[in-house]
Amino acid sequence: MPCNLPINIQPKPELAGSLESQVGEFESRLIRQALEMEGSIRKASVRLHISHATLMRKMQKWGIEK
Repeated sequence: MPCNLPINIQPKPELAGSLESQVGEFESRLIRQALEMEGSIRKASVRLHISHATLMRKMQKWGIEK
């Protein structure tokens, strides 16, 4: 079993993409959830503790429709 090998020779797990892509997916998912829960961009921005303008930029970046 690989887990019984010394740590320095254990196989390394494969990453599912770059850090940026993984953070982007997570951020996009959080934004979509906040929009669904709150029903408005302004209320979602309050829930996420970011400004309305920042939320609008992030929505545009990740292709999230109003």
